[in-house]
Amino acid sequence: QVRAVEEAGAKILRRCLELGGSLTGEHGIGLEKEHLLNEQFDSDSLALMERLRQAFNPADLLNPGKGLPLRRSCAEAFHRHGGVAGGSQ
Repeated sequence: QVRAVEEAGAKILRRCLELGGSLTGEHGIGLEKEHLLNEQFDSDSLALMERLRQAFNPADLLNPGKGLPLRRSCAEAFHRHGGVAGGSQ
């Protein structure tokens, strides 16, 4: 059931992007949406975001291991965190 909910959520978010919307508003991306970042932003934009993150957080002390999934694919980052909190893959 968790898998079905995750897939339905991703389908809704992809439709939002198709219609010109974004993945999220004021509450940030979160682990459940992190794997979709590369569908909203191109690689140059993600690289710029990573450079900004490194400028303000060079020691990776703020939310270590979370954030922009640039070191591996977005899907790998999503599954690295076990999908949605409390969910299963």
